[in-house]
Amino acid sequence: MMRSHLKYRQHAVAIFIIFMFFVLLRQEAYSGDLLKYGTPFIKHFTKKDYNAGNKNWSVTQDSNGFIYVGNTNGLLQYDGIRWKKFNLPGGTIIRSVYADGSKIYSGSLGEFGYWETDHKFDLRYNSLASLIDHDFGDEEIWWIVKFKNDILFQSFANTFLYDGRSVKKIISNVGVIFPPFIVNGRLFVQVVNTGLFEIIDRQAVFVPGTGKLVDMNVKMMVPSYDRSSIIIGTENNGFFNYSEGDVSRWDIPSNRIFQRDQINRGLKVSDSIYAVGTILGGVYLIDEQGNIFNHIDREKGLNNNTVLSLKLDNDMNLWVGLDNGIDLVKLNSPLYYKTESTGDIGSVYTSAIHNDYLYLGTNRGIFYTRLDRSVSNTGNKFTLVPGSQGQVWNLTVIDGVLFCGHNSATFIVDEDKIKKVSDIAGGYDIMQYPYNDNYIIQGGYSGLFVYRIKQGKCTFSHQIKGFPKLSKSIEFEREDVVWVAHPHRGLYRLELNDQLTEVVDLRAFSADKKTYINKLNNKLVFSSDSGFIYYDDMKNSFSGLSEINEALGELSLNAHIVPTRHDNYWLFKDGECAVTSMDESKLTELDNTSFNDLIGYLIPGHEDICVIDPTLTLIHLDNGFAIYNHDWKGDHNLNREGIMLRELIFSTPLGAQFPEVDGNYKIPFKYNSLSVKLSFPEYTQERDLIYKLDGYHRKWTNSNFQEEISFQNLPFGKYTLKIKPEYSTVDEELAVEFTIHPPWYQSTIAKAGYILLSIIALVVMILINNRKIRKIHEKHELERRRLLEKEASENERKLIEIRNENLRNEIKLRNSRLAKSTFSLIHKNNSLIAIKEELSKVKDELGVRFPGKYFNRIIRNIDRGITSENDWKMFEQSFSEVHENFLHKLKDEYPDLTPADIQLCAYLKMNLSSKEIASLLNITVRGVEIRRYRLRKKLNLNHDTNLVEFIMGY
Repeated sequence: MMRSHLKYRQHAVAIFIIFMFFVLLRQEAYSGDLLKYGTPFIKHFTKKDYNAGNKNWSVTQDSNGFIYVGNTNGLLQYDGIRWKKFNLPGGTIIRSVYADGSKIYSGSLGEFGYWETDHKFDLRYNSLASLIDHDFGDEEIWWIVKFKNDILFQSFANTFLYDGRSVKKIISNVGVIFPPFIVNGRLFVQVVNTGLFEIIDRQAVFVPGTGKLVDMNVKMMVPSYDRSSIIIGTENNGFFNYSEGDVSRWDIPSNRIFQRDQINRGLKVSDSIYAVGTILGGVYLIDEQGNIFNHIDREKGLNNNTVLSLKLDNDMNLWVGLDNGIDLVKLNSPLYYKTESTGDIGSVYTSAIHNDYLYLGTNRGIFYTRLDRSVSNTGNKFTLVPGSQGQVWNLTVIDGVLFCGHNSATFIVDEDKIKKVSDIAGGYDIMQYPYNDNYIIQGGYSGLFVYRIKQGKCTFSHQIKGFPKLSKSIEFEREDVVWVAHPHRGLYRLELNDQLTEVVDLRAFSADKKTYINKLNNKLVFSSDSGFIYYDDMKNSFSGLSEINEALGELSLNAHIVPTRHDNYWLFKDGECAVTSMDESKLTELDNTSFNDLIGYLIPGHEDICVIDPTLTLIHLDNGFAIYNHDWKGDHNLNREGIMLRELIFSTPLGAQFPEVDGNYKIPFKYNSLSVKLSFPEYTQERDLIYKLDGYHRKWTNSNFQEEISFQNLPFGKYTLKIKPEYSTVDEELAVEFTIHPPWYQSTIAKAGYILLSIIALVVMILINNRKIRKIHEKHELERRRLLEKEASENERKLIEIRNENLRNEIKLRNSRLAKSTFSLIHKNNSLIAIKEELSKVKDELGVRFPGKYFNRIIRNIDRGITSENDWKMFEQSFSEVHENFLHKLKDEYPDLTPADIQLCAYLKMNLSSKEIASLLNITVRGVEIRRYRLRKKLNLNHDTNLVEFIMGY
């Protein structure tokens, strides 16, 4: 089992402390020098941003913090949020601007004067050219300065002084005049063919000894660092010193550079730094000895190399007016940058300082440069280590050896050479085993690997079996327990055997999630989507650092931290970063506003730093690196106004605006859409504005650097609009109270009217209701009557049905009787006919034995019985009861019908057959057919008409 020995550890720790002491001593020597490798952050403004011409001749800043620029197309105003352009009446080029309080003086061709701001910070121009006692002509004011209480306007031919009431000429007819300079409380003006003049009591007095400057164009005059002399920068001849009535060349190596690049503007940044703007080389920062401290040109990020104007603002940041655009160079910043416009270095994933070399591990390979105090950032070039091409994940110094985890293998770096240690690809993390310094543990693409240090040499030993997964970061909990973080599949806790050769127990957590392993006050802390958590081995569960998570808010979610010194940590989250001071229980400090300029340049998921010393930290970027100064305090303008309300517009949905009001915002309801325009002249830190409308919503909302905040169709009520910079204090908050009156239909008078109308409506409703009740009663009464009538009608209908049913039954009974009597007659007649036929047979058999007289008498009696008149009358009576009026109607309509025809019709009505009719009439069937034929003729029936159907339907 590879257990650490106490004595060995103590010895190793002592050696390590001594080693680190010398390393830190050496690194602290780099603290000032490393800034030479960086460039201040540059914010660009192109002509598309400010919507004006290319050239920007002059820059100034007023008491509100607004920036004003003299541009080819007019006067530009920048309030930290938006650019606005203001034109002179003649539309001429503005060559010079100077802010005195809130007044902005400007000079142009044939015109000079001043601008005043209104309550919306818009400008109104006042001309001063008319105060001259002669025609101003085609003169052009190129420079404006304030000296004591006077404003000086200077062209190439004249210098005019404005005392607040009048304008007078103080220098003229002396030749070509170059810009005025105020140095150590003295005002100087150059006359090209003579030398320097000093303005004393509003009179121009020649400065002895400055005749050496004849035929030179003086572009810069600043005090030396100790104010014992004046540094003079000329356009084509470099730098000179003026002291005690004599001008001498300032003998500095950089003079050759400035003679080549042509000085055009210059100013003093601090006691030891000067900014020099050139025509060909951009901006140079030089120190008090004239050494170039920093060079900012197009290659370093400047819009272009032709500097037309310079202005150091209230926050000690440098505004550069260029031949094409405007740049803000953030000198007053804790961050300096080293980026490559060519992209040769690539994205920096790791870095290390080793043996006086700075190494960068990038996606293109390992780049290095020697740390040399004598070299400025104009000469610091990074060189690719041969053979290191490809993705570099890790550079770590262990026991004085620089290890490199590469996409293809693992190397040791020795100055400008590399040596392969193993074929382990994708070395993400590499560390000395905390419990035995003879072993090194590495996380790679396919698991964990062990190296052994023996006799000062490092060799590959073995892979830890049982865990073949990608291992981005590793940390030991104890001798045989290691935590491994996968970039996308969560967290693993591995328990190893005593020989560190295989995994004996594996637990997986936070599957399919991005997780980081952190160390907070030497305690293992893990990142999660619920904040920072730690693992309790006894409970086999995680618990949150509630106080830290609550203090950090959303910054704690899926973030990771990197320790620096004491309780200071870098915190990274989704491409953003902050510096914190905290332990497991509390957060004492948080700074994330200083790093807003880094947003978009960090590599999400691979954010990392390299601690140079207690003061400086190198931050890896996607195109180089930044250097952060922990001791930076900033030089801020304490009198800054902060957020300013530029315009508050209440409007209707169609765009009609409510007339302006002064502070007392009582707004009619129809103007319930609000638009807010703000000014925020904060240039050092890029802070977004956040706002909250109390009475409408509770949460703060980011404005996302928009020029306008809008609210549409607000309900009536009282509101307080609160606006402040992100991550700010209450002191920086702007609050605007306003009231939107209710609409006319919800006013007090309207409500009183509503009450009156409600009463009237109530009375009307009662009356209407009573009327409705009466109508309902009437309706119910009508309905009751209708129901009664309906019931009576129904009863009558039922009675009629009963009667009809009785009639039908009676008719049915009569029909039955009629049928019975008819068939009885038929049966009787058939019987009599049968008897008659039987008698005829008997007569035929007996012959004379049956006397004829008896036979005939019987036959006559039988025939009388068959054709009895009484039978017909009885039949007729029964028939008339059933078929009422049939016989009378038939007789009336057909008077030619005989009683025999009537009798035949009655039998046909009963649908009797010819045989049955023959029996009733005591005739033959043939006789019946003959009678039917005759009846058809008397009834005038057509041939196609059926007689029986006619009689049945009659």
